[in-house]
Amino acid sequence: LLAEEPWVVGDPNQLYQVLMNLAVNASDAMSDKGDLMFQTSNETVSVAQASHIPGLAAGDYVVVRVTDTGDGMAQDVQSHIFEPFFTTKELGQGSGMGLAMVYGIVKNHHGYIGVTSTLGVGTTMRVYLPSILCDEPQAQSGSVAAPSAATGHVLIIDDEEAVAEAAQAILEYVGYTTTIRLSGREALAFFQESTQPVDLVLLDMVMPDMSGPECFAELRRIRPDSKILLCTGYDRNHAVQELLNQGVVGFIQKPYDLDDLAQVCADVLKQPTSVEPCLSGSRA
Repeated sequence: LLAEEPWVVGDPNQLYQVLMNLAVNASDAMSDKGDLMFQTSNETVSVAQASHIPGLAAGDYVVVRVTDTGDGMAQDVQSHIFEPFFTTKELGQGSGMGLAMVYGIVKNHHGYIGVTSTLGVGTTMRVYLPSILCDEPQAQSGSVAAPSAATGHVLIIDDEEAVAEAAQAILEYVGYTTTIRLSGREALAFFQESTQPVDLVLLDMVMPDMSGPECFAELRRIRPDSKILLCTGYDRNHAVQELLNQGVVGFIQKPYDLDDLAQVCADVLKQPTSVEPCLSGSRA
């Protein structure tokens, strides 16, 4: 590992989350046994080098490499691993948000993350974080745009647990507190009985026991001023438009990414209830 210099300016909790997520993914790739190695180095990326690596700027970096001797990944898998909801794990074994969160944190620290992998050999994840030289480590001073400015309690209603957990991961990452309910009826019971205020409801359009429109009507009956954001894998169709006309405060289409969901929620929460709906990912 590195000596005392240089330093990286950043949020220690977020950077810890990066290392933990990479370690967990590496461990999962080694089903029975294998080697997991962390390496750090000081590297200078030239303009010429950066020109061949989209997303990596020229400059001085602390580079962290996390290497495993697991199964490795095919090229087509490597090209998607940082996308939200993408996972090679079996249903119920993961939401596909771990590496998407890592990517978001690293980009938020003005860094870069890359992957090198060979099937049957293993994988190396490379995290580049801008370095500084100083006598003492400096506390984060605002040079990294911390995503934890969001506040509020979001009730997530979705019958697909993996999708609900992915939304939860995004929202808690940017600062919200969340509650998950996997059916409309469970959500209504929570909505009626909980003493904890709900600032926003993220509501799936299609659920088996109670549809999104039915759940919306009951939520508004219980609390007429509640803000409800509709989430669906379908395009913005007549049914969606009808709910927007009835008071749904926004619409986001799945699959969404971290920035989309965070931005729509922020836009909805800062507006009065009776305003033009916030839309994202829809195609008229």
